Amino acid sequence: MTSKYLATESSTMRSLIAIFVDHLLRVPYNVTLKRFLRYGLRKCAAERLHRAHTGNLQLETSANVLCPQCLPITAMPLLTEIPVATTNIAGRSAETTPLLNPISSIHEVEQPRYRDILRAMNTMTRSFTDNTLLNYLNSADTAPFSVLRRWLARFLTFASSVYQKRMLTIDGGTAFLIYGPPGKNRPPWFVRFLLPILNSFRPAELVKRRNEYSAKVKAQIHAAFGEAVDEMYEIQGLATAPEAQGRGYGKRLVKAVTDMGDAEGRDVWVVTSDARRFYEVQGFRVESIAVPGVDNPRWSGGPVHVHIMRRVARPAGQAVGLDIL
Repeated sequence: MTSKYLATESSTMRSLIAIFVDHLLRVPYNVTLKRFLRYGLRKCAAERLHRAHTGNLQLETSANVLCPQCLPITAMPLLTEIPVATTNIAGRSAETTPLLNPISSIHEVEQPRYRDILRAMNTMTRSFTDNTLLNYLNSADTAPFSVLRRWLARFLTFASSVYQKRMLTIDGGTAFLIYGPPGKNRPPWFVRFLLPILNSFRPAELVKRRNEYSAKVKAQIHAAFGEAVDEMYEIQGLATAPEAQGRGYGKRLVKAVTDMGDAEGRDVWVVTSDARRFYEVQGFRVESIAVPGVDNPRWSGGPVHVHIMRRVARPAGQAVGLDIL
């Protein structure tokens, strides 16, 4: 059991390192260094590709094939046409698709790969430019290298979600949703180790605002749900790239989670500052409201209304409003 666990953790770290190496390959280093890095990445063989998916395919080990879980974007042209079983939300294998050909269900909800993290992060950055809550928190982040620190913290969050299979996406990160299943959700070891180090560099004003937000929201969540919150699904993050908004991606991602909740008879809850109307269309109702930023003389933007919302589980087949649009 221990060796299997260590092998899984080692594969995950190689996947994360490959994403950073991808950035290095984009920088105009000399050709020799680029070739050296690409050669090193080729050591990930097709046998690991076989283990990472359904296990139904008989793939020969090859030193010239990269596992898609470890695959950086710039290495895509190195791949030959290899059949790979796609997997739906329930984990059942679907039809096989060549890696170099467009996936036939490119606009379907699916679990992301590690190589989708950067696009999903870019989607979040561009989608939350005017978010009231993030503006309230980030305006207090005046420490040196704050942008880099937030980027690294966000990267860890996304990597953790992909690793624990708590993330859904459409079109490889053009739209994504991060959710928490019922029960106590504990982040993986690399997040528990690295995130506190990054957070230790937060300035005092940011720490104050985050503690205020956390205390008020937790109090309202406990008042609204009590201990039952541990038996519910939680939507922890949702975003669609600005150029893809209006296509129903967000609604389909939310529906994927509410369908899981309906199938198990579990409610779904979410905390949102600016997307109240969107979630109301999906059948959510406001249970409570937290208001941070009320008596802060260093904040001139006014109170921030944070809505705690819930969608009650429904029998299968019972649709509401525009859920399926």
